[in-house]
Formats: sequence, C-alpha cells, structure tokens
Amino acid sequence: VEDDGIGMSDDQLFDVMNREEGRGVGIKNTQRRVMAIPKASFTIHSELEKGTRCTIFLSKEALRP
Repeated sequence: VEDDGIGMSDDQLFDVMNREEGRGVGIKNTQRRVMAIPKASFTIHSELEKGTRCTIFLSKEALRP
C-alpha cells in the first residue's frame, strides 16, 4: 500500500511505531497481526514530502490450512 501524502521522518516513524495509544495504532495493529503469521513480513518506508509505503509479504506456505 502506497500513498503520496506528506510522509514521515525516521524519528516520526519511530514514534508512531512505539506509541502505546493514539495516532498510529492502525499501523502497529496491522504489523502485529501480520507478524503473527509464520514467514510473514511487514515493512514501512516513508520519506517526508514523498509519501509512505507499507509492504506485506505472506509466504504461500503460511497461507495453507
């Protein structure tokens, strides 16, 4: 998922990912749920004035029942 919004600095992204509550809970919640899946990964890349990209990788094996 990618947007072309205002983006975040490294410090802002760190703050969002380490807050207990308030803004940024959706990102943390998504990361926590994805990381609970074996062999899955969740990455965030953001640049000020350029936007933010969140990437979710789910291995084929992890999705089999």
